[in-house]
Amino acid sequence: MILTFNIETTITVKEYLDKKLTSKLLRNTYLQFIVGNQSVKNYYLMHKGDVLKVIIPPSKSDVIACKGKLDILYEDDYLLIINKPNDIATIPTRRHYKSSLANIVQYYYITKGINAGIHFVNRLDAPTSGIVVVAKNIYIADIMKTSIQEKKYLLKVWGTLLEDGSV
Repeated sequence: MILTFNIETTITVKEYLDKKLTSKLLRNTYLQFIVGNQSVKNYYLMHKGDVLKVIIPPSKSDVIACKGKLDILYEDDYLLIINKPNDIATIPTRRHYKSSLANIVQYYYITKGINAGIHFVNRLDAPTSGIVVVAKNIYIADIMKTSIQEKKYLLKVWGTLLEDGSV
């Protein structure tokens, strides 16, 4: 992914990007900065009229691919939105090293020839079903995690509630 910015004032690459990208993304050592036609470091001083290009390489995942079924609600070049069933962990753990949603997504990417990362925008506990959003690159994940999101949950209760309340 390539981000392009038109520079309006004299400023270093780092100072400019501190206002445009999150610190987590800026710590990514694989980012490449291009001003004009030359690769520059983050301390390069840009001037009005310069064009800054930030190259964000495709993410790689070290998750073990395991076959499984995905209920895909939406997919494009940037996002994969899945209806996660209950009783499956979202990410690999010691108990779910090869049986998580991430393992199944990795298998899906490999079988479809998708060169992308697995960046969960949200996660659900293993016993919980619901919609999970997977960003295919770190920039999209960063944008979505820092944007305003409203989450709604539906809780099913069996039996009789003795009084009103909230969770």
